[in-house]
Amino acid sequence: MVTQLLRKCLFSAVAGAFVMSASSARAAVLYNESFDTDGSIADYTGMGELFQGYVQSNDGGQSVTRNGLNLNILPNNDTTSEDGSMYAVIGLGGVRSLLSVQMDFTGITYSSASSAFSLYAGTFDQISEFNPGVNGNGTGRNWARINVAGNNPYTVQMRGNESTGPTMQGSTGTTYTWRVYFNDSGATQTYDAPDGTVHTLNDNSFTMFIGDALVGENVVKGSTAGYASGALEGLALVAGRNFGGASSSTTLDNIIIRDDLALIQTAVPEPASMAVFGVTGLMLMARRRRV
Repeated sequence: MVTQLLRKCLFSAVAGAFVMSASSARAAVLYNESFDTDGSIADYTGMGELFQGYVQSNDGGQSVTRNGLNLNILPNNDTTSEDGSMYAVIGLGGVRSLLSVQMDFTGITYSSASSAFSLYAGTFDQISEFNPGVNGNGTGRNWARINVAGNNPYTVQMRGNESTGPTMQGSTGTTYTWRVYFNDSGATQTYDAPDGTVHTLNDNSFTMFIGDALVGENVVKGSTAGYASGALEGLALVAGRNFGGASSSTTLDNIIIRDDLALIQTAVPEPASMAVFGVTGLMLMARRRRV
């Protein structure tokens, strides 16, 4: 009788723990894409996906291969100082107080463009709400920006307002794993970082790692024109140039977006495992009493 009861408890505990674990995982991961199907970004827009659309100039293009999402800007056919851009917006399903982003970043070709690639976070969950104009977004919807500029090596720069910020250099043709942590929660947060230690993230700030190397920590989000009203509602991936003869080519892969700071997770037993250990222990104790 006791054994049957314990078996029922074990089944209920494990089943409930698995449901709890799956539910919490769904809540934490907003987006996880490895671009396994060749095609275009349009194939990843709409039903079941978070891409809210994309815009490209006559000199831009995008494609998806097994290597990832490719964003390209080609030189103009004339010598005017015309700007160009190709950008896509990922909506986050609402305003987020915490956000962490991981992606494999490869700069393929950069032709001395001052803004070869940019990652924006801000109040734009639709493509129509993002405008790469003044300060990269003239509608005052930005929260922060990460900018890639230069040739080889190129420079990755964290920007709150459109001023200088922490930088790190990279080489074209080399793939780097970016991890960026955003905090708009109203309180200081801690998290397990790629360097194997626990870091603190201040409110209204963001931190970036490339690999396990810290680029910059607790960079304050933007507060001037173009940034003042920004919230964590969407991400924009932008390929661009600042003059007619410039070009850029960037590949992004294995994009993970979470609504917490748990990109790096320590080895903690799953709820289901804890339930198995606990109820199995009770069964062993009951067996010993019968003996």
